[in-house]
Amino acid sequence: MVEKDKLPLRTDNAEWHKTENMKRITLVAVLTLLSLATFARASAVLYSSDFSEDWNDWTIIDADGDGITWYTYDSCLWYEFSGSDEHTSADDWIVSPPVSLTAGTTYRIKAKHQSSHAMTYALYASTDKSAAGLAAGTLVADLSDGAHSEEVLWFTPSESGSFYFGIHTDATNPHWGYIKLVSFEVKENVPIPASASDLKVCKAAGVRDAVLSWTLPPALDEDGIELPDGVTVSNVRVYRNGELAQTLPGDAVTCTDSGLDAGRYEYEVELDINGQLGNRSKVAFDLLVKDAPYVSYFQDPGWAIVNVDGGRGWENCGYGSWGYSDIGYPSGMINDNLDSPDNWLISPSIKLAAGVEYKVKFWHYSRYMAEYFKLYAALGTSIDCLKSGTVVADIDGISHSGITQDVFTFTPAVSGEYNFGFHNYDISGPEYGSGLIITGFEVIPDDMPALGMVKDFTISPGTDDDLFALAATLSWNLPTVDTDGNPLPLPEDAPIYNVHIYRDDVLVKSLSGNATSWIDTADLGLTPGKHTYGIEVEVAGVYGPRLYAESPTICPTGDNYKNTPYTSDFSDPCWGKKETKWNECAFWKDDRPTYPPTFEDTPHGYTTGIRHYYPDSDIAWLYSPDFGLVGGKEYIFSFWHREKGKSFSKLIYRPDIYIYSSENSDEKNTDNTPTPNEENCVASYSTGSTATSEWEKLEFSFTPPISGFYWIKMWDFILAEYGYKDITCFDIRKKDWVAPEPPPTPPVEENPPSPVYLPTYVTTADPLTANLAWELPSTYKDGSEFNPATGTIRIYRDGELAQTLPGTERHWQDTADAGIVHDHHAYEIEVEADGLCSSRVKPAYASSVLPYASDMNNAGWTVLNVNGGRCWGKITVDQDNPYGILTLPDYSQGVNFVSPYSAGGWGNPRGYEAADDWIVSPPLYLNGYKGYKVSFWHSDPFGMECEKFSLYASKELSPESLAGGKLIADISNSSTALPEWHRVSHMFIPEEDGYYYFGFHAHSAENERNSVQLTGFEVARFGMTESIPSRPTGLTAVPTVSETPEVKLSWKMPAKYMSGASIPDDALMEALVYRDGTLMYRGNAVEWTDNDVQHGEAYTYEVAVEVDEQTGPRAAVSPVEVLPPPPPEPPLPVIPDPAEDLTVTTDPVLPNVADISWRNPSTSSVPDSEPPITLAEIYRDGELIGSVTDGLAAGEYSSYEDNIVSDPGMYTYMVKVYNDELIADEGHPEVTRWVGRGADVPYEPENFYEWYPFNQAVGNDQGGWRIGFTDACAGGAEEDGDSWIISPPLYTQSGTKYLLEVLPFSRGFADPSDISVYLGSNVAPEEMTRRIGSIDCSMVKSFAEPVQFPLLAAAADDPSLADEPDEDGGRISFATGNVTVGFRAEGEAEGRICCFRFIIDPETSVDEAVEDGSMRHVGDTVLFPDGATDITLVTVSGQVVRRCAAAGSIDLSQLAPGVYIVSCNAGGKRISLKVMK
Repeated sequence: MVEKDKLPLRTDNAEWHKTENMKRITLVAVLTLLSLATFARASAVLYSSDFSEDWNDWTIIDADGDGITWYTYDSCLWYEFSGSDEHTSADDWIVSPPVSLTAGTTYRIKAKHQSSHAMTYALYASTDKSAAGLAAGTLVADLSDGAHSEEVLWFTPSESGSFYFGIHTDATNPHWGYIKLVSFEVKENVPIPASASDLKVCKAAGVRDAVLSWTLPPALDEDGIELPDGVTVSNVRVYRNGELAQTLPGDAVTCTDSGLDAGRYEYEVELDINGQLGNRSKVAFDLLVKDAPYVSYFQDPGWAIVNVDGGRGWENCGYGSWGYSDIGYPSGMINDNLDSPDNWLISPSIKLAAGVEYKVKFWHYSRYMAEYFKLYAALGTSIDCLKSGTVVADIDGISHSGITQDVFTFTPAVSGEYNFGFHNYDISGPEYGSGLIITGFEVIPDDMPALGMVKDFTISPGTDDDLFALAATLSWNLPTVDTDGNPLPLPEDAPIYNVHIYRDDVLVKSLSGNATSWIDTADLGLTPGKHTYGIEVEVAGVYGPRLYAESPTICPTGDNYKNTPYTSDFSDPCWGKKETKWNECAFWKDDRPTYPPTFEDTPHGYTTGIRHYYPDSDIAWLYSPDFGLVGGKEYIFSFWHREKGKSFSKLIYRPDIYIYSSENSDEKNTDNTPTPNEENCVASYSTGSTATSEWEKLEFSFTPPISGFYWIKMWDFILAEYGYKDITCFDIRKKDWVAPEPPPTPPVEENPPSPVYLPTYVTTADPLTANLAWELPSTYKDGSEFNPATGTIRIYRDGELAQTLPGTERHWQDTADAGIVHDHHAYEIEVEADGLCSSRVKPAYASSVLPYASDMNNAGWTVLNVNGGRCWGKITVDQDNPYGILTLPDYSQGVNFVSPYSAGGWGNPRGYEAADDWIVSPPLYLNGYKGYKVSFWHSDPFGMECEKFSLYASKELSPESLAGGKLIADISNSSTALPEWHRVSHMFIPEEDGYYYFGFHAHSAENERNSVQLTGFEVARFGMTESIPSRPTGLTAVPTVSETPEVKLSWKMPAKYMSGASIPDDALMEALVYRDGTLMYRGNAVEWTDNDVQHGEAYTYEVAVEVDEQTGPRAAVSPVEVLPPPPPEPPLPVIPDPAEDLTVTTDPVLPNVADISWRNPSTSSVPDSEPPITLAEIYRDGELIGSVTDGLAAGEYSSYEDNIVSDPGMYTYMVKVYNDELIADEGHPEVTRWVGRGADVPYEPENFYEWYPFNQAVGNDQGGWRIGFTDACAGGAEEDGDSWIISPPLYTQSGTKYLLEVLPFSRGFADPSDISVYLGSNVAPEEMTRRIGSIDCSMVKSFAEPVQFPLLAAAADDPSLADEPDEDGGRISFATGNVTVGFRAEGEAEGRICCFRFIIDPETSVDEAVEDGSMRHVGDTVLFPDGATDITLVTVSGQVVRRCAAAGSIDLSQLAPGVYIVSCNAGGKRISLKVMK
């Protein structure tokens, strides 16, 4: 018996079968209108699995051990017999994980399964998961008859515990068969409710309420089991967007969700029986509200489809396949239900105003059939509500020869949010043809055109520079006509107000109206894959229809996508070879090559390709990968081919090469023969009618219409008695492709060996020697391996070459014979190989004076890593001794060795690696036959008795010489109860004078643990330690970083002799300080400063202590490098901050002159640093117009007069300030103002295109003022909205009475709201200083009345300007000169204005002429006072009839009869006279 914890993987197909219980119960199928979502269930379900993830929890038992057993595939568990299996019976189990059950409780078991060919199998339950235990358990059900109904099984355990359920097959001698287990569930025998069905939702009439309805299931639970008596649905829960919205009684079948905002909602209905929750039914609901005019071709969200008859209903369709002429819409809706349809297509809500006549348009057609449908309008979306609404259109049995547009009218009786419903209710005619097609639905106010769609909308992946980039390039052409084809009534300089772009129905960008392209990027949230883009245009809140298009795959990945240029022999896996009729091949010189074969000498240079054999098949397809191609660029693709065989001919009745867009990849899976004019085919080619046995190159040209990915489909048509076709050397690239220049060959960089490392030298005075040692490099400069045996060692003394050694040498002794003298010498070492030398390095001085003491960290100690593994390392000696029971060394540092541990792996055992590692002292000069005491401290840091090391002495520095030298100490498995330090001493008697190395060798066998710590290595003549002081401690040497180099040293005097005895307090004690072996200081101080050092040099310092003329061992510090101070940081550039308080002042008396003033900054880029200001530049509309260089004091004001403005208008001024050439990167102030005299009065614009909107803090991109065809509208702002629309300046004259008139109105939806009216002196919100009243915009236009404000232009010093404006109809004073009118919408205020007028008040009285020196009307002549200027004659409506600079009189005889107003400037005032002609 074989038991397996994980399931093997195999494949197969089958038909469904279901379980059968001891008691069979057929489930009732519950049909729902919408899909059901599975949610977390109540605790009644004890175990459930569909094997999508947790199939590993099940156990396989191959009881007969034949290797044929259960396996997993496609989220199912399978058992399969095959006709080729040589066995006659089965004995195999699949066992569930344990499920905890209670004795005497009945449980339901559901096992969804299939079987075939009389397979025998049964379900068992047992507390024992073994095959024997399960077989001895309870037989729950025999499943062998392969029933096709869904069943429920019951199981009542006789004891409590964890039960396993096993399915056992014992099939005997089947020819073939299988068992398939799809799901398995164990749950308590409690009723879980079935789901509600027929869930629907519609909008209530006249309000934003959602009305839901559903059908309760019959008295059965979710398994189709009758509910016990008295058990019913206890509650119905309704969820909105995943949150519980209402809890209703169990018999509820409808509810209303009130007070909704416009948006998209998802509702779910869940039934509850005593806490057991059923699956939720789900329905989506779009409560979207659109503005009129509204245009749609049914692709925008919010449309709903209701199929009352339950059959086929409305579906999206494109027009290309129907052959219709271009009517401006890319798609629409079709109802192909040809059997007495009862189908509804319902629009989103559209805001309509009472009393306003709307045009309702749509295109429709039904081929070969009469049309029967109605269009309703109502304040809700339920069928009853729509049918009780207004019938807008009734198409009853009308037939059309082609698609037709009808226009209807609809005038709402009340304002509201209306829905339109197309009801296709009948059909008659032949049994063939197409159903009803509708598109181009429009709802438009009668006085307003509807914007058309953009044209030529394309989406390309990436950018032209990189088609694989995470980007999408969109392009389009703007509409120039409305939906009826009439030119849009817009000025040429402002064709479109905004272009809005949506990605997956989310607004991602709003562009200015002249935009015709845009690139979407990851910065805006674009992700790889396909996306649906929508684009629409907007004019003053009026939106055109949104055009949708699906993008190609953005940022494609995988081997199937290729860039160009691309070349291949067709062997790439990304080439699809249909049904493997193409085979990879090599082009041998002979058809039957002998060994060794030779390749054919081909003209294309390829020796491999693919081959199609005949007559294996006469047709073979081939598919290329997808190539990224730039639209509008010509590409050349080519390949080589030849045909060999007998009696072959080439079919030419169709092209044999086709190019498709990657979006038509389904063509790769079809064998149909496309034709050149097929819609999906971008281009097609024919390779000609002649087959050739010699290699021939075929070359074709292709220019993609847009940028994207394209693939090539090739069809081999040759028929032959036998033979084959070869193709190879496919190539595609741009026609103008030029191979990039190869990068310049970089100069060959010299690659010398790396320098030696750890170099040291030791000197002795008697005999006079210098002993140098170093470690050899193993690499060149670039890191490649270097063999030292190929190089040479060169040693320089005082800059001169002193010695040349073989590259493998690691030490050298300089002697008097070699040229050394009693003086300080400087040594350098370099490595030479192949004529190239490494950098020279200076060895560090290492002390070798006896007595010698070291913590084994200072210069001169050498590590020899023989086996290349882990080696000796530095440590800090733990001085913690909390109980005072340990003896600690008087050294703060040391070295350690720990055996490397290997965790094992492929081919490597687990355990400790062998040790073969040395740490060696510098050479110490010893006399022969003298006794020396060698001492050191050691510790096993873990207290595990695993120290394994030895100490040797040798005259050579090499592992071989040391191991063959004198063994001084051997410590192996030393018995230590605690990880404490031990000091040991040994006698060493050298046999002759000379330098000796002392080497500690860590050695241990494989899988032996070795852990060693060492410090305090000391060598002294025997018998001298009683009178020799110990080394000083705490030695530090710190170089100062300053212009004057120095090194500060400090130390502590020893308290004991080397023997451990205390030094008497009255002993004469002095410190000796050495630098590189030379005595520099003697004295009793504990610190000293070395001032005789140089920047850039490194020094080794040693300190010894002398007591009673006996000198102890030296304490040393590692080489100390004296560094110069860093160069001073350059002063920070003082960059002035931007100027402040920029103002632009204009005077209409001085035409076209602007005074610019600003405050120079007092702060800069350097904190607390006032910047010098050397230059100020003044810009107008981005162009430099002047500069100021004098009087530019920081923090003070400066000014400039712009007297070269050519024409009145709005100008933007900016000031930049400099400190020489230093200027701030950003933040320079800008001010936009009108400069020059304003427009003449009367001012009666047809629209507001010349006005200036300032949308401040509107809260979103859509809020604020928008300019329409004839009006301006405010709305869409949030609570903190504040937006203005301001007129251009109007020129007024002192003493003249004016009238401001405007018509405020709404589209019928705005809450009654007031918009404030202001007067100001310039085109800027901050200049609008005089509020003169407000206007009410709550009335629709047909009922609205104009609002008038009587005004009086007064001199700037007139006291009346200080009075609060009289909003009850009194005349309001304002300062004469240029005046601007502003309308301010605050908060959520909404409204529209039109019919604006600013004129001279027609009611000016004749008696209002100035008495002293006033004008006089005599006959047909008006006489003026002396010096009268700026004379104007206007009609009462404000139309200027005549104007002159100065005159004594004016003749009225040529004027038509009527009332006129004459005005002039006289005596510093503006006077006027009303005359009758």
